[in-house]
Amino acid sequence: MPTLYSSQDAGFPALTYTTTMALAKFLQMKTVIKACLVTGYGSKAGAGWALIDEADTYLVLRNGSGKYVTLVCAYNYSTSNLTYYAGFRIYLSATYTGMSGNVPQGLGVVTGIAAANAAPHWWGVNHFCSFSASTRLLILADANTAIFMFCGTNSSDPNAYLNANFDSTAGNNTRGISTLYLGDDLQGTFMAAGGSVGASPPSDFRSASLRPDVLTVLTNPQTGANVDTGGITASIAAVRTNTSVVVITDTATLSIDELELGKAHWLAGTQVQKGLRGFAKVSAWSWTYSYAIKRALAGISGSIGVAEMYTPTYLGDGHFYQPLTGDLTDRCALLITSNPGFW
Repeated sequence: MPTLYSSQDAGFPALTYTTTMALAKFLQMKTVIKACLVTGYGSKAGAGWALIDEADTYLVLRNGSGKYVTLVCAYNYSTSNLTYYAGFRIYLSATYTGMSGNVPQGLGVVTGIAAANAAPHWWGVNHFCSFSASTRLLILADANTAIFMFCGTNSSDPNAYLNANFDSTAGNNTRGISTLYLGDDLQGTFMAAGGSVGASPPSDFRSASLRPDVLTVLTNPQTGANVDTGGITASIAAVRTNTSVVVITDTATLSIDELELGKAHWLAGTQVQKGLRGFAKVSAWSWTYSYAIKRALAGISGSIGVAEMYTPTYLGDGHFYQPLTGDLTDRCALLITSNPGFW
């Protein structure tokens, strides 16, 4: 069973809130990731990942199935923008023998789905730990897979994100909302999903939500070989939303039997894979704002702000369910869940 870690938990690592973009942003992200995946905090044990190596600007972890992820501070690749301290480049590998400059060494080192790292994989949270009123973190993880949900804004207003703003590209919205999938899928393929790919870090880590076309995959399930510099064609096979939405207005608590949950599959080439762990699809909600889904899940009415959106919701089956937030034109229509049928 996965464990849900929340920034509202007793004993969660203390966060220092500042709008100053500096190395401290990356160091705090490392602290949170290590606390949840490795060391634990308060009464919660770590998820079961191992700390392999670290320095101020990188972190190397190994999951329970023996695969490696290296997170390197994005500022290392370009010092022209202090915002890059708020994110990192993602590398996956089958082994790890050390760092050479900003690149991990080992078998099968890969970032993004393009050959020779021409379009590396980036993830981050532009306004991470800017204000306590609007910073929330939820991490759902076990020894093999972790799903990160980060929220922050450049405003001290706890309602800076409100209702449809969770799915908007206006102003500073989505610059502080990020989802990252990291670890094994349902058939043991090691992968990362969420954020962006490109030759340079995104200028503000905008739209760092889970997007169908942003993946790093360690091995090609079609061949069993490491992707390495050969590249792979891959995407998440989930219904994408757009600006045409149907807002749910019925806020009655839903029965788990009424959700009709399906797996969140992904594609390697043209072959459908078993799916991502911890994600479920609800076909009827494929064109729906995340705040409306949260309202329906929690059985509440009225406006949904940061506190309401990131308060864990458990349904009648005893499991956690959370709508995916982010830009409507980018994010997949998925729920994040601790339901063991999806792990």
